[in-house]
Amino acid sequence: MIAGLSFTVLLLMGAPIAFLLVATTLILIIASGNGVLLTGFPQQLFAGIESYSLLTLPLFILLGELVGAGGNGHRLFALAAALIWPLRAGLAYINLLANLMMASVLGSTVAQLTVMSRLAVPEMERGGYPKDVSASVTAAGGLLAPVLPPSMNLIVFAAVAQLPVDQLFRASLLPGLALAAGFAAVIAWLG
Repeated sequence: MIAGLSFTVLLLMGAPIAFLLVATTLILIIASGNGVLLTGFPQQLFAGIESYSLLTLPLFILLGELVGAGGNGHRLFALAAALIWPLRAGLAYINLLANLMMASVLGSTVAQLTVMSRLAVPEMERGGYPKDVSASVTAAGGLLAPVLPPSMNLIVFAAVAQLPVDQLFRASLLPGLALAAGFAAVIAWLG
């Protein structure tokens, strides 16, 4: 009861989530009167940041921000355009290929869609595609990030399940490429 009340009060006060979780845990430990938990709390608190797999997550988010701010998304889109341009429905394929390359760099759906929606949707609209088609191709390409390595979801799953990350990456490569091929088949059918 006291933990729920302290959590609610701190949440309504606008406390940062990390502080809120630590403070609520400390209040619960003190209310239970268990001194052993209180002495082991700092060790458990810092043991959570020992996971090198989980340490990669903020670095992927930083990489996504750097790609978006540095203009590398435009270069990636230009590379995809150089590889695919003569095909019918070429801009849709370019969008899909750029999403595939971006997914294999960022590993985050949110970061990938942030960069690609600013980049690919206006480019496809200038090429004559309707806005709904441009947005749907970009959103479908965003589904590649959770599947293709280095997926943040796979990293979190590997850390929680204590599995080797490299084996999960190898196992997810073929389904991710099959998903991209399926998207390409739909683009070919619509084109």
